[in-house]
This record gives sequence, C-alpha cells and structure tokens, in this order.
Amino acid sequence: MDKIKHQAGLCVYPIFTSAILTPIVTNSRRIPWLIVASFATLYLVWGSTYLAVKYAVESFPPFLMCAARFIAAGSILYTFGLFQRWPRPTFTQWKYALLMGMLFMGSMSSVAWAEQYVDSSLAALIITSEPGLIVLLLWIFKRQPPSLQGLVGLVLGVAGMLVLVGPSLESLGESRSSAIIIIFLAALAWSVGSVYPAHNKLPSLPTQSIAMQMLISGVVLLGFSGITENWTTFSVSAVESVAWISWGFLVLFGSVLAFSAFNYLLRVESPDKVVTFAYVNPVIAVLLGWLFRGETLTMVTGMAALLLLTGVFLISTRRTLITFPTKWRRLAKKSA
Repeated sequence: MDKIKHQAGLCVYPIFTSAILTPIVTNSRRIPWLIVASFATLYLVWGSTYLAVKYAVESFPPFLMCAARFIAAGSILYTFGLFQRWPRPTFTQWKYALLMGMLFMGSMSSVAWAEQYVDSSLAALIITSEPGLIVLLLWIFKRQPPSLQGLVGLVLGVAGMLVLVGPSLESLGESRSSAIIIIFLAALAWSVGSVYPAHNKLPSLPTQSIAMQMLISGVVLLGFSGITENWTTFSVSAVESVAWISWGFLVLFGSVLAFSAFNYLLRVESPDKVVTFAYVNPVIAVLLGWLFRGETLTMVTGMAALLLLTGVFLISTRRTLITFPTKWRRLAKKSA
C-alpha cells in the first residue's frame, strides 16, 4: 500500500532501522509480532510521555521545548518524505496544517506548560476527558446524539473529573488551579481538532500531514516562546542530562515512532482496538509518576481513575453493553 510506504521515515536514523520499524514503514500486512510491538509502543511510549514532559520542563521553558520537539520530529519525517517524493503541498494545505497543528500540537504544549505545576499523573487523568468531549461536540454541532452506552460513559467521565479535581480546586492555589483548567482546555482543543472537518483539506498521506502540522506549529510555538518566555535566563549548558534524554525520547519515540506505530495499526486493526491506548496510557502515566517521582496515589485518585477509564471504555468500544429498553426503542420508532 502506497500510504504505508510514506509512513514516517525513521530510516533517517540508524536506530530506527531496527527489526520493528523497518516492517512498519514497508508493510501493510498483518504481522502478529509487529502488531503486538506496535500496541506495546502506543501503550508504553505514549503512556510515558507525561513523565518525560515533566522531566523536560524542569530544565527547558515549556513552549521552547515543545517547539524544538515538533520542529525536530517534523524535520525527520519530512526529510524522509523528500526521498519518497511526496507531492508538493499547496498553500491551502499548509494553511489547514497550521490550523490543525495548533489544535493538536498546541494542546500538547499547553499540557507541558501545566506540568510545571501539577503531577504528570494528574495531567494524564484529566486528558482522559477527550473521548467524552468528542461525544459532546458531535452531539452539539453535528447533531449526532450518543447511544445510551455513550451517554452513560459521558456521565461517568464527568463524575470522575469532579471526583478528581472538583472538591479541592479552590484549595490548590492559583497556579495549580490554572494548570488544571489549561489541561482541560487542551483536551477540548484536541477534541475540536478530532471532529473539525478539515481532513480533506490536508495531504492524503497521513505522515505528510503530521509532518506539516509539526513543522508549522513548531515554528509558531517558537515565536510564541520568544514573546512569552524569558530566553535570557535559559542556558543550554544548564540543562540537566535527564531533561535532554527526556526531550530526545519525546522527539524520536513520542513523536516519530509512536505516530508510525499508530498509523500502521489503523491500517491492520479495527479502530476500537487501536483506541484502547486512550485508557491504557493514563494507567501507565499514573504508575510511572508514582514509581519515578513519588507522586501520590490516593483512594480518591483511584476512584476517579476507575470512573474516567470506565467512561472512556463505554464511549470507545464497539460492543453494545448498555441499550435502551425495548419499549423505549419501540416508542422512539413510532414517534419517528
């Protein structure tokens, strides 16, 4: 399949010509071990990016770090695309790449800023509101009401969010309260990008679209960082080694490798299986935050996580677990 050939050009770096990545960019067949490796990549890599961001923003200004991350990752992908003779994008495609890039990459940058003030595990749990927000946006703007199962999942998600941050929001202090609000707005921005009808305005090759979004949003974020962040107090020599490692991990693994695995899985697996990363990633993030940074795990956090992840599961799964009673369905058909 031509689209698979145009997947992220990870062969630019020798480390990415390993036994896992070469098949990802050259095959569209269902290879059992490669499917398992790709799922493991989504679960572990995207689940650990919250921790990596936490370490990175302790040495880097957050928007500068994200700008450098996206420019580097986008350059890797686009360099490969040049060798693969990607079609030249039009001005309209660049314009929509900027729009979508700022929704997606801008939301990730906002989470990075917020992680200066909140734990990585808390950020990951708040982000689980995205599936519920997508359901709401589809309901409000596209007149696509959720099923009873989706509605139950939405209610559980709201309940989980209230349990997680509601009672203590006023006592967190201005900075942490602002950070929580920013993370929620970032989740909303990502959700808007997920339902916004701009995909037909972007290049048909998924990796080219991602590369363009990373590049152009990275440039915008670089300018935004220059305006809002004080570069005079930032010294490259003062950046700790763990921050450099984290940044490199975010570029090569969190951006290039994970997106390649994600695109491969979308071609060989059903969407309801691929989307399972949405309720595995927060669990990974919470465990890593507790293990490496001693982030607190409480009964309240556990209860909120259970409500949120159950809600995500009910919204995302194709299996019908909850339905309207038969009498209700008959009444609905008669009224229609």
